[in-house]
Amino acid sequence: MADLSTLLRATSAALFVLALVVMAAATRLIVDGKRQWERGTRLIDAHDRPAAVSALEDAAKSYVPGSPYPARALNTLAILAKGAEMRGERDDAIHTWEVVRRSVLATRHIFQPHPDWLTRAEREMERLHRQHTNKSFTARNDLPRPDDPDPWASLLLFAGLLGWGIGAGALCLSPKAAGFTANVWKWSACLGGLTLWLALAYLMG
Repeated sequence: MADLSTLLRATSAALFVLALVVMAAATRLIVDGKRQWERGTRLIDAHDRPAAVSALEDAAKSYVPGSPYPARALNTLAILAKGAEMRGERDDAIHTWEVVRRSVLATRHIFQPHPDWLTRAEREMERLHRQHTNKSFTARNDLPRPDDPDPWASLLLFAGLLGWGIGAGALCLSPKAAGFTANVWKWSACLGGLTLWLALAYLMG
């Protein structure tokens, strides 16, 4: 009974630590997205369009479910692209839509966030290329999308992180008198999870 209680405490502690890590990472992305979006709008007001596009790209890539800043950045980039087209600056318009496209693709994981923006960016790029060069251009063929991550690999990556966290948490809560033999499963979970996470992070990176 005591072993079950210890296991439950270890699991709870590990899950709590993992939740804190995820919350910290999400908070940082939201803060970074907000800062870059505000910087982009200031640069637009200062008429520094290239720097504004760069800042808005960073904001668009700071994707966290529920954060408003990536969508705001994509919308602002679309306005900049339309403005460039209206001024006859088609190369800049194409480049800005390309920034929208790669920003959306950079946020893909098990699924693709903002698929409507991806479709719109590719459609606008194709239209502008046809008008500008009179040549056939298909975004999927001429600018192929990177392969999406394997969902199973993503799940294994998370499983490795979970095993690492649970094993480490269990080791931290183990009685001081417990030897290595008594903690074999904890060390296995911790080191095995860490190895799996590092390997998949490297392969998927």
